[in-house]
Amino acid sequence: MHSKGTHRIVLTAILVLSFAPAVYSQLGVRAGSYTDLDELFIGGEYLTALGPRTYLNPNIEYVFLENATFLSFNMDLHYDFYQSNNAFMWAGGGLGMQYLDYDRINDSSTEAAVNLLLGLGFETQSHIIPYVQGKMILGDYDDLVLGIGIRF
Repeated sequence: MHSKGTHRIVLTAILVLSFAPAVYSQLGVRAGSYTDLDELFIGGEYLTALGPRTYLNPNIEYVFLENATFLSFNMDLHYDFYQSNNAFMWAGGGLGMQYLDYDRINDSSTEAAVNLLLGLGFETQSHIIPYVQGKMILGDYDDLVLGIGIRF
């Protein structure tokens, strides 16, 4: 049974996401390495402006593990604190959910995590924005994630 509070949260999220693209939004793809796991990942993201220099960045990452499925679902927020002619830097954080399922032993877990971000993006004339980002994940599966991506 759904409460009125749940309905309000869902309605608010729908309204925010429906109006956000009119302000500024981008889709993106990313790839890189979970350094402690020593494994590669790919992912996708949606970036939307919440205000001047403040962005919401929900994203998902799939980590290539042998004999296991590892997914990271993240709701990150960052602030662009430096901008030059063609480059800008951001810092931020967010909450994540990490899903790990070992294929052959029927054992899975879902754990909460906190993300700390630092990134550098580059504006181009084509409106495609390449970037590099470091992310520290603090949770049951701590890791330093180094990635590159493009937003379009």
